[in-house]
Amino acid sequence: MGAPQEETPEQMRRRTLVGATSLAVLGEVVQGLAEAHEVCAPRDAFAQAGMELAITGIQLDLGQLDTAEPFAASAVRTYGQAHHRGRIQAELALADVHVRTGDPRGVVLAQRAIEAVGTLQSVAVRRERLVPLVATSEARPGSHAKELARTARQVAATQM
Repeated sequence: MGAPQEETPEQMRRRTLVGATSLAVLGEVVQGLAEAHEVCAPRDAFAQAGMELAITGIQLDLGQLDTAEPFAASAVRTYGQAHHRGRIQAELALADVHVRTGDPRGVVLAQRAIEAVGTLQSVAVRRERLVPLVATSEARPGSHAKELARTARQVAATQM
């Protein structure tokens, strides 16, 4: 394996241009999400919660945890006890945000969300819903996070 080659000015220019373009597109996506949330009039509260949950997922993917948190919290409140699956998804997203940030409440939120996922009948659905929280928990330092990941994997694999 040879020494790394120096980047030519043309390669550096292209890399910089691609980076700047990516940041511009990302900025437009974030702005578009904000506008869609303001402009779209969902047909009911559950449609609103679904939109907020979708925005939460996108913001999580973008690493915008401060933006994701209020959308996830709002979706949890809106779904309440009236929409079991939607509430579980929103609780998982909210827990994911708090675990990623290292917020101590994240452990409690995650434990509640994992317990709620355990009420779902389908192993495949439980596994799908828990994958992001398992990954987030495994990436965090500390025994609480590792225990969350272990518990989530166990719930995901348990036959009802």
